[in-house]
Amino acid sequence: MPFIRDLLKEQPQHARIFKLIADPPTTTMQRLKALTTGSLPTFIDISSNFNSHEILEDNLLHQAKASGRNVTFMGDDTWLGLYPRLLTKAFDYPSLNVKDLHTVDNGVVANLLPELRKYDADFVVGHFLGVDHVGHTYGPSHPSMAEKLMQLNDVLRSTFASLDEDTIVFVLGDHGMTETGDHGGEGQLETDAGLLVYSKRSIFDPWQGPPRSIHQIDLVPTTAMLIGMPIPYSNLGMVIPEVFLAPPPTKPPPSPNAPSGFEGRVTVNFLDILANNSEQIRTYLSAYEQYAGGDFPTSLLDALETQLARAHELHSSLRARHLHDDQAGLTATASAYVRYMELSRMMCQGVWAKFDDGTINRGMLVLFVALCFNIFVSLLGSGAGVQSVGSLVAVGLVSVAIVVLMLVGTDVELLVSLAFYSVIFCILLLAWSTVCSRPRLHLREFPIRLQKLASSVPLLSSSTGVHLVALAAALLHCVSLFSNSFILYEGDTLSFLLQSLLAMLTLHTFGTVASRDRMVTSRDRMVTSRDGTETSRNGTEASRDGTEASRDGVETSRDGTLRSSKLLLEVLLPFLSLGTIVRVAKVFFSCRDLQVGCTDTTLSSPLSALPNPLAPSSVIRFTLSCVLTCALPLCLVRSIPEASLGCLSLPLRLLVRFGLPLAGLGTCASWALEGLLQGVLGVALPTWGRVLLPRAVCVLCAGTAFVCLVNPYDASKMVAWKDALHPSPRAIPAVVLIVVITSLWIPITLVLNDGVALPSALMVIQAGLLLWAFTKWDLQGTRWALVIVWGLMSCQSFYCLGHTPTVTSLRFEAAFTVVDGDISGLNLLTAGVVVALNTLASQILFAVGLPLLVLFGRDHTEPLSDQLLAISLQYTAFHSLKMMVTVFAASLHRRHLMIWGVFSPRFMYEGAFQATTDLCVLFVYALLTMGPVRYFIAR
Repeated sequence: MPFIRDLLKEQPQHARIFKLIADPPTTTMQRLKALTTGSLPTFIDISSNFNSHEILEDNLLHQAKASGRNVTFMGDDTWLGLYPRLLTKAFDYPSLNVKDLHTVDNGVVANLLPELRKYDADFVVGHFLGVDHVGHTYGPSHPSMAEKLMQLNDVLRSTFASLDEDTIVFVLGDHGMTETGDHGGEGQLETDAGLLVYSKRSIFDPWQGPPRSIHQIDLVPTTAMLIGMPIPYSNLGMVIPEVFLAPPPTKPPPSPNAPSGFEGRVTVNFLDILANNSEQIRTYLSAYEQYAGGDFPTSLLDALETQLARAHELHSSLRARHLHDDQAGLTATASAYVRYMELSRMMCQGVWAKFDDGTINRGMLVLFVALCFNIFVSLLGSGAGVQSVGSLVAVGLVSVAIVVLMLVGTDVELLVSLAFYSVIFCILLLAWSTVCSRPRLHLREFPIRLQKLASSVPLLSSSTGVHLVALAAALLHCVSLFSNSFILYEGDTLSFLLQSLLAMLTLHTFGTVASRDRMVTSRDRMVTSRDGTETSRNGTEASRDGTEASRDGVETSRDGTLRSSKLLLEVLLPFLSLGTIVRVAKVFFSCRDLQVGCTDTTLSSPLSALPNPLAPSSVIRFTLSCVLTCALPLCLVRSIPEASLGCLSLPLRLLVRFGLPLAGLGTCASWALEGLLQGVLGVALPTWGRVLLPRAVCVLCAGTAFVCLVNPYDASKMVAWKDALHPSPRAIPAVVLIVVITSLWIPITLVLNDGVALPSALMVIQAGLLLWAFTKWDLQGTRWALVIVWGLMSCQSFYCLGHTPTVTSLRFEAAFTVVDGDISGLNLLTAGVVVALNTLASQILFAVGLPLLVLFGRDHTEPLSDQLLAISLQYTAFHSLKMMVTVFAASLHRRHLMIWGVFSPRFMYEGAFQATTDLCVLFVYALLTMGPVRYFIAR
């Protein structure tokens, strides 16, 4: 901003810039609360950011009204929710639509100068939102950001020119923003902002040094003292010295004993201000300690009282001796007051993170009991209950022992490390012994050798071994949640575990399928030999048959090698494709704070947010996203057999044939309108035009899902179906469920934006490939392992869709894909649902698609409803295990440096994952067992 640069250079005695540090969370509501009360909000306040309630604590606006001063406000309407009865005059504008870059700013610009010229307000607040909205919508590097900053540059120039000498201006950002334009967490880019103080009077030291860091709450006592009213009761901030110190006539020599910011001349008047500020903090802490009872350590309180008594003693001594020009004594007294206020603030920051250990322990115990019950019932449901009771009890006792060790404070990190490295050592030892036992592998014999390898290794040849390896992978993932470093790179960990499990499933499948093929071949040869013996009539023919049989043996051996090679290709192809998708999807991962060497990709950005939307790479990516979004619903229609499609009801057939492909086309049209008109031409769509197509798509998909719930099949076709003219009973529920999933996927992809459409399609394709392999090779014996793979896919897809478990990664702008106008009432509920669909997309889709692992299977030994119950419990058990471990990790590290930056957000996200998974699994189980398709499930 050139005006600010020139101002600091040409008028250093009138303007001063500071580095303003906010306390997390850095969401708007919490920052406004801190800026008016001087208190320290906590992360629990983040729930109020989008439904702000009136602040009842003592604050600057309350003190202004009590002292008869007028407050004029213009801008973000959040202020009216926080202070509905304290503003003398208000020009408020809706603030939550982050795609609206101009309404709030234009309203402030239209009213700011006219109100300043009236001189009827003691306190004027103008809250601009354009810069914040550009960051949320397009990111800080978009050309729209430069336009907004230049607009503010011009506003500041005209505003400063119209001021009188009795006015002081504070220009500040209530928070910073990340490299993606988000905020809400505690990263340095989010907590650091700028503060510019300007007055037409010469109030600053013209020989000022580099910008000094101050706390955001320091503005509260500074503003109160400047206006001449009491400091709010719960304030913990300290006045900014530079605003009150008299500027020196000449450049002062450096003083090593003076605190930062004391470059000017300290006066007795300024000491009175510091004393007033210190007494206000002391009064508040005393009242808080009396009410809370024991929150503050006695030793810290005694040290604070001693520090304040020393400051008062120095202050009284200076007054008694009339040493008003003793700069050394004045500076020492001011330093004593400053030290007291700094210690008070640090004590509150360190103590106010309280934890109820008893409730935490009871919660962990409940989670553990629920997990054990879940596993036990799922084992009973799978027919292994009686045989597995002993093992379950043993596992339960070991788990209880681990929980007890955690609760009594044993070095759990050491135990976790030992377990982790023991597993890694066993895996490496197994791999080494396998390689050493087979030093030579000819290319032609590779399929047979691979088959023998898969058959000889116990962990790969039996379903129990596969289950153990899958369980080890799940446990490794859970153990990694105890480390903040592994949480930071959780997406990479999940990709590695998924690729490892897919490689294991490839070997197991190849060995199993090859064994089945060998058994079938042997059976056919035995039949052929028996037929040959019966048809033999004389010795000559028998001898000739023996010679031919010898030749056939050689040909059979060759055919066996060729058949093994063909099987290897057929088995490798789907699993290799799955592994490739898992690997490629990593390019869509988003960076988060504290990740070293990570650079955010623009692949996940919408077309309208790209700096050059017409670049060839941008056009190719957008075209590919649209093609996949339109192709998947069409592929669904093509993949449904005509017999199964004929069993569906007429409305559902029409919606499947025409409605869902039309919804995919409407999604692409919506992206194209916004990307081309707004991103390329710079023409802002009218609000109704922007939400019309997305709403139509959502209504069409919701209608399709509703028909699936109430009238999915044609009852008149039941007689024909009973006569076996139509497919098996599993086909109809499977088709209905796939239609429901597609009806969810299209609106989810719509709110994810065109940049994330590609990984969203890859997510569906990898799930389809796993289902295809499961069906083709009949992997019923490895269902537990497949459930774990399915769960790990849902977790990894969360990162592929550009999300991270941080507060700043929540895409609140997605709400305005379908919401028009102010966020209140029904719009608030709709916005919440849309943001949830955006954030929890992978959890929703994989949970709803879980029964396909049963419906696509060939296991007819148990009733279909029992299989659905078993797999639902197994899947929720996997997520319950993750939830329990996340709670343990957050509890164990509750005093860790990274508790608020890493462990606490990860715990909150895991709670959302668990709740979403449970609700979706319960919904789809009820749909299949109690809905209209229950007739097919019961057969």
